[in-house]
Amino acid sequence: MDRSFVIAHISDLHLDGSGRLLATIEALSVAIRKALADVADVPDRILLITGDLVDAPTPRALDEALAVIATFRQTGLFTDIQAVAGNHDVKRPSQRAGRHDIYDYLHLPRTSKSIYYRQAGLDLLLLDSNRASITKLASGIENTYHALVADSARLSVELAGSMGSAGRADYAEPAENLVRVLALHHHPLPQATGEGKRFLGAPDEPLMYLAAPATFLEAATSLNVNLVLHGHRHVEGLTRYSIPDPRAARGGGGEAFWRTIYVLSCPSSTGQAGDDAGFNIVHFGP
Repeated sequence: MDRSFVIAHISDLHLDGSGRLLATIEALSVAIRKALADVADVPDRILLITGDLVDAPTPRALDEALAVIATFRQTGLFTDIQAVAGNHDVKRPSQRAGRHDIYDYLHLPRTSKSIYYRQAGLDLLLLDSNRASITKLASGIENTYHALVADSARLSVELAGSMGSAGRADYAEPAENLVRVLALHHHPLPQATGEGKRFLGAPDEPLMYLAAPATFLEAATSLNVNLVLHGHRHVEGLTRYSIPDPRAARGGGGEAFWRTIYVLSCPSSTGQAGDDAGFNIVHFGP
């Protein structure tokens, strides 16, 4: 088995349907092509978009997002394109703005979805994190917070659900030998990068991550997730977490006791809100 794959990770495009970002998208495509030049023969080359495809889910913005995805597909760079929704993608519908449901419009997973790439031995898990984001706490209502914690905890159930028995017989190797990559919009824990950023005049860090991050990471650990890819805060950064394996024998030690998860964030790939634009290339293989 050729255990080799490439993920081109972009995020937070914030398309608005005006066409003002199309030149930026073209430059992004050119930059990704150059970055993939040395791995163009890798069998599985996946474009992954971790949310905020649009700035608001208006018909014009969603049509532009569809067109951009089609343009990426036509480049021939990618064998597959996958995406999850971000908080901007699911802004509440407005009659005046004529907003649509992006999940239906762009066929994004409402809860979780697992895509198995047989040749690469890759299991890509897509997880919608919008309900569990603490950013919805703008009202400051205590009941809202408790609901968010419940939703964040429910991510573990939905994540486990994506690994259910349906279709798992198609694995060409033992599940524990797979490379498992998890994609979501929000980052699970506070980051060391991006300190000093503010939202409505206040430090934005307490508003950015999941309401119950420890529960989420425990679920990811129990499912042997190796790498988490996300966007949301428009900053780059790589963090390594070593977490006790919930299945390890109590009182044990050494490598068998610990699970390591890497969390890689992606900045806005169109450089929104004055932030530097960027993308990630993840290459697994020889």
